[in-house]
Amino acid sequence: MRMLVTEDVELMQKLLRRFLEPYGEISFARGGHEAFRQFKDTVTTHKYFDLICLDIDIPEINGLDLLKNIRVAEKLFRVPLENRAKIVMVSSTNDANIVMKAIKLGCNGYIVKPFGKERIVSELKKLGLIKQSSQTQTFED
Repeated sequence: MRMLVTEDVELMQKLLRRFLEPYGEISFARGGHEAFRQFKDTVTTHKYFDLICLDIDIPEINGLDLLKNIRVAEKLFRVPLENRAKIVMVSSTNDANIVMKAIKLGCNGYIVKPFGKERIVSELKKLGLIKQSSQTQTFED
């Protein structure tokens, strides 16, 4: 699985790396412009991100605006539906209005900080990005 994590706090980057690394390749962006550039690079090379984790409070462009920009760009670049990223907001903001706005803008999931590995794994399963057999975890293509 190819993943992009947009997070400016180094401790959270390390935590997300530890939780997500077993499932594939992770790229990090500290701010919105860098994240959008990485997203556009995947679109032009057709090596799409399977998962994008966005914090709301990031430098340059907030996570909600970045979410909107990504969803608009997917349509403009005619990214096939099956190749569109699953976007999960990972934020300390749990305001119901913000959560609803994120859902309306096209996020696929919302995780409130702090969280543990089981919460991330549960979200990946819910989105069909991983499945767990009795002993091992495998990827969905």
